[in-house]
Amino acid sequence: MNTAHLSIDYTPPIEVPYRFFLTAPVFGGLFSLLLMFAGETLLESRWSLTMIGALHLLTIGVLLMVVIGVLFQLLPVVGGVQIPWQRKLSIGVHSSISAALVLFTIGSLFSVTALFIPATILFVVALTPYLGALLVLYRKVNSSEFVTQLRFIYPFLVLFLLLGLQLLAGWGGLLSRVTREWTHIHLLWGLGGWFTLLLMAASFQMIPMFLVTDEFPRWLRKWLIPTVAVALYGWGIGEMVGVGLLSNLLMSVVASGLMLFGVVALKLIIYRKRRMVDSTIHFWVIALGAMVVSGTVLLVSQWLLTDIPAWLGLFHILIVLLPMLAGSLLKITPFLVFLHLQQRAIQKAAEGGRLSPPMSLFQILPASSGRRLLYLYLSSLFLLIIAIFYLPAVHLAGFALLLFFSWFGWIVHSCYHVYNTNA
Repeated sequence: MNTAHLSIDYTPPIEVPYRFFLTAPVFGGLFSLLLMFAGETLLESRWSLTMIGALHLLTIGVLLMVVIGVLFQLLPVVGGVQIPWQRKLSIGVHSSISAALVLFTIGSLFSVTALFIPATILFVVALTPYLGALLVLYRKVNSSEFVTQLRFIYPFLVLFLLLGLQLLAGWGGLLSRVTREWTHIHLLWGLGGWFTLLLMAASFQMIPMFLVTDEFPRWLRKWLIPTVAVALYGWGIGEMVGVGLLSNLLMSVVASGLMLFGVVALKLIIYRKRRMVDSTIHFWVIALGAMVVSGTVLLVSQWLLTDIPAWLGLFHILIVLLPMLAGSLLKITPFLVFLHLQQRAIQKAAEGGRLSPPMSLFQILPASSGRRLLYLYLSSLFLLIIAIFYLPAVHLAGFALLLFFSWFGWIVHSCYHVYNTNA
């Protein structure tokens, strides 16, 4: 595992990213319970309030929680500078987002739209200082490739959140309701622009480091993220002003970029230097293969279909983004424990104590735990596919997802317990 290019001294306290990692499986479990007990009702319409609320348990409660935790960890060590007031900021962001999401979910499920007003306020309270801290950080950090790519991706987070707040305020009666075109832009700028491009940029670092592959081609690292980002911004503007042909052309560029990244990353993993196969590799292969499928469907839909298929968003969340995050956290969570325990051991030795031998990553998180998580995910995926043809199977799929998120939470908690026991 090559960490020579990272500024390890700027690593934040372990509780900063872990509070987000520990919370994500809880919201994933809530989504699973909804699918388990009300799956057929949820899937009746993607525009229903209940479906919108359930999806945000995944997009905000799982994806955004994990991504914020990863950024709290990754930006300082890649950029070489600490996030201002990181402890207090992480507590404020975490608690406010959690409270806002709970209010939003309750309001969606029980049609209590008045709850959207305090939810909107809490989201603003949570994310304004976080976005401000990121903006300040971007001005200070070293100009690494990752930071350069983030400068193209960061506006997607701002626009995704602004559109989401506008939609939320519309449902709450604070503003006039906006059209479904705004919802499409909110969805694609969020899933495609923020989450997908951010994970692609992070994977330029993570795949070679954790999976011991060759580096991504320099031309791909330099041009892919900016090209796809500019095309996706242009698509959104084209949708707003109603320029259909331009929108189709730009979305075709986005789709081609997803396909290209998936193919190149799969090739690197297939021809990796370390031939050992673990659960992270399986998760990444599933995610990258699904990304190629997602890009292909997106490309075909621009020219042969009247609209992007309604199922593609959920497909992208569950079969591209979720396994990508799960596979990454199987490496990140034990690595953070290893890193912090090593730093504590060096500190104790410097104070005159005995330098104890470091724990290995497999001692912190046994490989069998990752395999169980993979099997639970594959079971969930199989049952979700069955539910396409036999809708009542969605309840079993929800139960399988509940087991997946429960085990996911246990993995994160057990790693954190190892740190607290040995620190």
